[in-house]
Amino acid sequence: MRYPVRGIVHPDQARQPAPTFASVPTATMKKKLLLALFALVPLAAAAQAVFPPAPPPEINGPYLGASVGLSSNRSGCPEAITGGGRECDTSDPAFSVFAGYQLNRHFAAELAYHELGKVRSSGFGNTFTVHAQAFDASALARIETLERLFAYGRFGVYGANLQPSDNTGLRSKTNYGFTYGVGLQWDLQARWGVRAEWQRWRNVGKDSVFRAATYDMLALGFVFRL
Repeated sequence: MRYPVRGIVHPDQARQPAPTFASVPTATMKKKLLLALFALVPLAAAAQAVFPPAPPPEINGPYLGASVGLSSNRSGCPEAITGGGRECDTSDPAFSVFAGYQLNRHFAAELAYHELGKVRSSGFGNTFTVHAQAFDASALARIETLERLFAYGRFGVYGANLQPSDNTGLRSKTNYGFTYGVGLQWDLQARWGVRAEWQRWRNVGKDSVFRAATYDMLALGFVFRL
């Protein structure tokens, strides 16, 4: 009589390893991971609905500030103080002081005074200079690029004065025009912030003596909210 033999495993079958995580096909793994990620989307949305993020703090009110930098007359020295091989220097240290009011997180109005320095024409043992300064009123609009880091633009009107040195025999000139600029402001704390800015004043002087000069200023400054 023959009895059935059970539990006998062929030697080749005994050598086959059990399936592991590494042996799962890559396409299958990617499919499972994608399904898991898609399953997390509604869960994240539901969690945000239950626990919404805190609204950003409101920013408004008056502020003061100052900045220092470098100004440049891109139009060069006025013809009235050049010629005859004289050397012209159109860059000079500059500074600004300003006061403004932040209407909301994105808009502000600002009044400023700018000391734009001097252009110098040197030669033959003497130096002629033209000193520039400006007051302006600007509107600022800004957007938050990163947390507490804002990019902003400004546009406004200015009144500028050009004051030649006494040895030039020229009279001072005051005129009005438009100014604009762009910058970055980082609000370090609720009251304190720092900014970097480029600003331009076009058509400064705008007459036959000083021509229509363009002044640029690059500056670093701080802001203090009252």
